[in-house]
Amino acid sequence: MSYRRYKSSDKITQVLPESILDFQLKEIRLKEMEIELKKKQADNNYEFAKESLKFQSEDQKEFRKQEFSKERTEIITIFLSVFILFGFFTVAMLLNKEEILFDIMKSAGYLFGGGITGYGIGMKSQRSRAGNGRKSEMNE
Repeated sequence: MSYRRYKSSDKITQVLPESILDFQLKEIRLKEMEIELKKKQADNNYEFAKESLKFQSEDQKEFRKQEFSKERTEIITIFLSVFILFGFFTVAMLLNKEEILFDIMKSAGYLFGGGITGYGIGMKSQRSRAGNGRKSEMNE
């Protein structure tokens, strides 16, 4: 019986290193596959980021074009308004209609003053609302 024991333990000692080596070999192959997968994933992420930046660039280009168009329209509108107003004042002065000119300037002053006052009140109330919002957040 002791001979059998010896023989079976001898087989175990031979099989054990081989199974450990097989396991390590499989583990190395698995790590290689994992590294390849990570490389592919990194390449895909790089391509995606490149495409994303390209589309963002095109989007920003379109946005800048729209902003330029909007600013140009605003400048043309202001220029035409000032030009028409200047022409109207010139014609009124040439026809000696200073009282009409004075009334128009007075009305424009009232409108401008009312607009500035309304803007100031609106900004003050907006600041007070923002300040109240911050205070209520601090209290919570």
